[in-house]
Amino acid sequence: MGCLRPSSIKLLVAACCIIVMMPMTMLRAEAIGWVGDLPVPGAAMIDTSTAVAFDSPSGRVVIFTFEISSDAQAISRFYDSALPNLGWQADGASYRRGNEQMAIARTGQAANGDLRFKVTLKPLS
Repeated sequence: MGCLRPSSIKLLVAACCIIVMMPMTMLRAEAIGWVGDLPVPGAAMIDTSTAVAFDSPSGRVVIFTFEISSDAQAISRFYDSALPNLGWQADGASYRRGNEQMAIARTGQAANGDLRFKVTLKPLS
């Protein structure tokens, strides 16, 4: 095995630093399983570059988007079956739990054909 020249070592270190510093914008949901205490379909890809979670004076706010190669009805069935087990109740086009309201809306389609959804959790007004 040959030795690396100092210039090769510098190039390798620079490449590793660039890779580490690159922001990860899409993360497979099964790698984290939940966003806060909200379930996400395992095959979903979460856009971490636009995810927001914070506590406001009136309660917490969580907003994130995900992409998935599934149809909108399958996503509705997923949330309709998962959320009641966590204390959420369907409330028209959204869900309620305590003083929180959560909505899941289809927002478009990704370039690869996957559907894009936005999950918004906010305090009730």
